[in-house]
Amino acid sequence: MNTRLIVTLRLSGQQKSVWLVGSSIIKHAFVHARKSVDGVNLGLERIKSTIWWQGKSGMRICEIIPKVKHLLTLEEPPQVLVFHCGGNDIGQKVSCVLGHDILKVIDCLRVLLPQSKFVWSQILPRLKYRNEIVHRSLNRTRVRLNSLVATYIIKHGGAYIRYPEISEDNPDLFLDGVHLSDIGNNLFLYRLQQGLFDIIKFSHTICPQNGEVGPWLRESVSL
Repeated sequence: MNTRLIVTLRLSGQQKSVWLVGSSIIKHAFVHARKSVDGVNLGLERIKSTIWWQGKSGMRICEIIPKVKHLLTLEEPPQVLVFHCGGNDIGQKVSCVLGHDILKVIDCLRVLLPQSKFVWSQILPRLKYRNEIVHRSLNRTRVRLNSLVATYIIKHGGAYIRYPEISEDNPDLFLDGVHLSDIGNNLFLYRLQQGLFDIIKFSHTICPQNGEVGPWLRESVSL
């Protein structure tokens, strides 16, 4: 039985475990989710899914594998692994090297978790990067990395969650140029919630689809 079929069968089972592993964006989103109506499971109990948040400030790509290996000593492998990382690496390595590093991490994860579905959570824009000199150049790197990783992960049976409303054109979404404000976290959690629902329930590969905007989001953006 091939890996993709195994993933499909497991996702159609009774209880789904979702791990969210990533940088301080995940850490802060968890704190924000605790105060939300849907709570830390983002309301996904309705599709029998539970979320385990694992956010670490300053997390780099090289830390993902050690982190997952540690989590595997504590819990059974998840049906879905979402990882949100890479923003702290931009500008620290040449973009082609960084892209290669991320793909190597994905390949290692496929060996560690052969029956899990992997989800790339889009690297968010930010108003400033570490040690930046030319902001526009680093932002282009971010866009290229997201495209590269999303294409690769979908090719291998995974999925991609985007956050199209979070843009550096709206500084009110950022707390300090990097981390999200309350409004920014609302948008992040909304798209994360909808993305996970569509991936688990309907096996979507890109969430949201181009041009897709929910009614709650239209109201939020107008605030």
